[in-house]
Amino acid sequence: SIKSIDASGPRGAFEELMCQLAQLEQFTGFHEFRRVEGAGGDGGLEAYWLLETGEKIGYQAKYFLKSGGIDWSQINGSVEEAFNNHSKLTKYVIAVACDLTDVTGKRGKTGWEHWKNWSKQWSDKYKKPSGESVEFEIWTASELSSRLMQPEYAGLVKYFFGKTSLTPEWFRTKLDESLATLDERYTPEHHVNVEVEMVFHALSRSEDIFNQVYAFKEKIYNWEFLTQVLYKVNNFTFDEQLITKIYQHKSDFLKIFDEINLSEYNHWDINKWSDLTSNFLHIVVQLANIFGYNHKHENYYSLRQIYQNLSYLEGILNDFKSLINNKYFKCINSNVALIHGSAGTGKSHLLAKGTLSALKENHPAILLLGQNFNDEAFGIQISKILELPDFTLDDFLSAMDVAGKVNRRKSLITIDAINEGIGCRFWSNNLSIFLSKLKKYKNLCCIVSCRKEYFHLAVSESLRKCHPTFEIKGFSTYEEQVNAAKVYLDKFNIARPSTPWLAPEFVNPLFLRSLCNSLKQNNQTEIPTGLQGSTKLLRYYMESISKYIENKESIDLLRK
Repeated sequence: SIKSIDASGPRGAFEELMCQLAQLEQFTGFHEFRRVEGAGGDGGLEAYWLLETGEKIGYQAKYFLKSGGIDWSQINGSVEEAFNNHSKLTKYVIAVACDLTDVTGKRGKTGWEHWKNWSKQWSDKYKKPSGESVEFEIWTASELSSRLMQPEYAGLVKYFFGKTSLTPEWFRTKLDESLATLDERYTPEHHVNVEVEMVFHALSRSEDIFNQVYAFKEKIYNWEFLTQVLYKVNNFTFDEQLITKIYQHKSDFLKIFDEINLSEYNHWDINKWSDLTSNFLHIVVQLANIFGYNHKHENYYSLRQIYQNLSYLEGILNDFKSLINNKYFKCINSNVALIHGSAGTGKSHLLAKGTLSALKENHPAILLLGQNFNDEAFGIQISKILELPDFTLDDFLSAMDVAGKVNRRKSLITIDAINEGIGCRFWSNNLSIFLSKLKKYKNLCCIVSCRKEYFHLAVSESLRKCHPTFEIKGFSTYEEQVNAAKVYLDKFNIARPSTPWLAPEFVNPLFLRSLCNSLKQNNQTEIPTGLQGSTKLLRYYMESISKYIENKESIDLLRK
């Protein structure tokens, strides 16, 4: 029987299963799948396909477990509501969780006779725009089972009927196991926000990235040229067609947001967006220059008010352009990103924090550690590590994809430090195969990290060329370095220097934490002067460790 996947129980799971089966149907030409949100759907539909012609194919799920228990009048109510709200329906599919009864010799109508009578009534009543009857189709338990037996539906079977439930609790348990293994490589109390975290948001199409983009829609939509102020200005001439043009560009810019959908991971045409923004900016700057240099005009303050209003718009557009041209934002259309960096730059912490944040935002998310892999087949190891004994690699990827659809979020798989464990040769042979399989799933993305020195050995050149690749350098910007100093020094109760002090070595989180640990071991609350350069830092660190060991051995001897 079908498993509950949330508080709505088996009924909700059945409705979700029906939607996912519907989404896997194939059509020619342009088409878009739309879910109808709300408990039990809305308007008589759970979901529908919108075809290139404008026609719709609707789907409704009814969780009746016995043919004799089907409430046909209730189904009729859903059909009426669907056609009242969706006049362009040309096909209506109803899924039930049971098989319909056939002739048995018993009194009363069989399930199939009920279906025949009701479907005829509906076909006679509802017509396509062409005048033909709307097509009505029923998916019984046998039809659903037949679909689920197809190999490409294996993930649905594992997710909805398998022994292991891939619930948020399951994902959190698996993540906690990985975090415990990482130990000091993940220290949430020392977390510093870094720009490279945008990779996680862009790749997974997180709600945060949507909010950042959509914030610009509201700002531009609410912006208006100060026409009333302009009316007060005397003896001032300019090409007033520029105001018409600025509104044309505003309209074109706002069309960008028609292409964005939180649950449909369509291609974002960033190059086109950038061109639209540049063209808009050109007119804005042109107008700002006209209104901004009139110090001797009798209505200078009114003109300056218009100039400031245009400058505000210019700032918004520049901010939008900076966002979409950010190198990390540009993985928005990818499903894989590769990260490498030197030792101690925070790769493991980054992947752990990114995976945890994704999970908290309702993305199904898994963190795998390179150190846990050996020379067994990759798929077998995945099933062992995650304790999914009846899952093949394809089953796992497909089930992760399903989990993403259920949560209306992309699922995330992160693999940390593939240079550890079995090593580079294993990954150079297996990573390409894994990522090629993952590519089939629209709701699934993956981030892989590796030590910089081994990156070219573990990751093939073809993968490095076709996927976004980023080098992490720790705290790479001045702002990140200052924030890191505050977080670490405050945590270890070390006084902040009154003057800039960060040596180049402290862009490395490991160096910074090592310094703080050393100061703590030496009972110091201030950074010694002249402590710069890798050699001096390493010497200071080793001396502090030596003192700590000597002190600990002395205490142990006294106790004996």
